[in-house]
Amino acid sequence: MGWVYVAEGSMLGGRVMRKAMMRDDIPLTGLEFLDPWGDETGSRWRAFLQAMESAYASGRATQDEIVKGGVDAFDLAFRVLVPPAR
Repeated sequence: MGWVYVAEGSMLGGRVMRKAMMRDDIPLTGLEFLDPWGDETGSRWRAFLQAMESAYASGRATQDEIVKGGVDAFDLAFRVLVPPAR
């Protein structure tokens, strides 16, 4: 669940960045990945939060598992995107 939280949250962030770029008249050619779900972004986020809350409430996922998944996702992104120090 934590991995999905990070992924879906990044979709919200991408949408915010895209709107800011549009407001500043920055060309968006090739940047479609910033808003892949379009107008469905908000409803997808709310549906995910509901599913995560349900999984937590029913005991299918613990808080520690959810948090660890999110931390693991950010850790992987960091290792992939940040070059090692020389």
